[in-house]
Amino acid sequence: MRMVLSISLSLLLLSAKTLGQGAGSGQKQVQATLSAPWGPSPLVMEAAEFWEGERKDKFWEFVDALPSTASTGTDKEQYEIAKKVAGEISTENQVKLMILAMALRSSSPRVEMHR
Repeated sequence: MRMVLSISLSLLLLSAKTLGQGAGSGQKQVQATLSAPWGPSPLVMEAAEFWEGERKDKFWEFVDALPSTASTGTDKEQYEIAKKVAGEISTENQVKLMILAMALRSSSPRVEMHR
């Protein structure tokens, strides 16, 4: 799991560096995709898994603060709910890390494992 995250982060940084050099530099962009044998998991569940891995005390704080209908909305609604609740229980930098983890879908395998 950490290896996938590490590879994804490396590719993301490489892509950002390539984009920063401009199109005229002759360098090619690198794009990578990963596919899994399961569908997307609810984002609020992935956000909760992020907190479980980051700080166990924040996990229960996050889960308790979620509205009961949090996992039934669209991805955008779930993203906004997760971001709002996380902002109430943690620092801005931790919220940014959670958003990155949600964008990478790094907690999806753990969520799927518990289904």
